[in-house]
Amino acid sequence: MRLTSIVKGMVFGSALALTLAATAKAESVAAPGKVFYVSNNGELVKRELTLTVPARGQGEVTLANDNWSASSSRFFTAKYHGRTVFYVVFNDVGPNHKQMLLRGSYLRGTNLAAYWGDVYFGHCPEGQTVESCANTQDHQQGRQHWDHVGGFAFKAPVTGGQAPVEGSQQSQDAAAIFGE
Repeated sequence: MRLTSIVKGMVFGSALALTLAATAKAESVAAPGKVFYVSNNGELVKRELTLTVPARGQGEVTLANDNWSASSSRFFTAKYHGRTVFYVVFNDVGPNHKQMLLRGSYLRGTNLAAYWGDVYFGHCPEGQTVESCANTQDHQQGRQHWDHVGGFAFKAPVTGGQAPVEGSQQSQDAAAIFGE
């Protein structure tokens, strides 16, 4: 009887863990949008990407499209006068395997979550935390290791974490807000 209880606990415990993991994944926000930057040949380039942000800050932030993806657990947010600013460092990006820093604002309403800001390439020196590398207290000092190369904008409805379907009310609301 005791072995049966242990086996049931293992099976149902695993099922519960998988269910909780699936629920947490479902609560993450997948926000489609764009990253734009100046390429090595001097052209301004726009890339369609999706920023996936984990529920409650637990997990990894992912930036991806059909051909490429990067994930990072090196991120944090800070509050400045009611504004939520987030920092994410992705490693091994691009042909030169640089680090990429996304620094931007986050705003969430009852209908939409929006992320926008700047893209930097550079490096976070060995042994430094993302917080000290980004140096939120002295912006100039913290970003001395980063070169500004472009910007980004992502948006998603807050319910379900899925991109708005073209022609839907949520899509129309987002288009009105972002001028698409």
